[in-house]
Amino acid sequence: SPDRLAFELGWGVILPSGAQVTPFGRWSREGTDGYRLNAGTRWAVLGGNADVADGPESGGVADNLGNPRGLRLTIDLFGEQVAGGIRPTERRLGIQGQIGFK
Repeated sequence: SPDRLAFELGWGVILPSGAQVTPFGRWSREGTDGYRLNAGTRWAVLGGNADVADGPESGGVADNLGNPRGLRLTIDLFGEQVAGGIRPTERRLGIQGQIGFK
């Protein structure tokens, strides 16, 4: 939507297993209908094992910038508050997953 504004702030840490854990906060607004505020943690695994995530040095596959490539699984666990308009404020817990190829 052209009236949408969103910000996300997070800091990722790569674990010895090759997974990345990122605590995050996200705020978005769509038009004049209020806002959505999320806070949670994102867990991401690339390739399903540390060898792929380590890149070409350990036999993994990487692009020409050295970034690892392969199947990526991402899971977000978050709390959310939605407010605005004439609706009452809603609070929710959520889990969201994504599978993709990088």
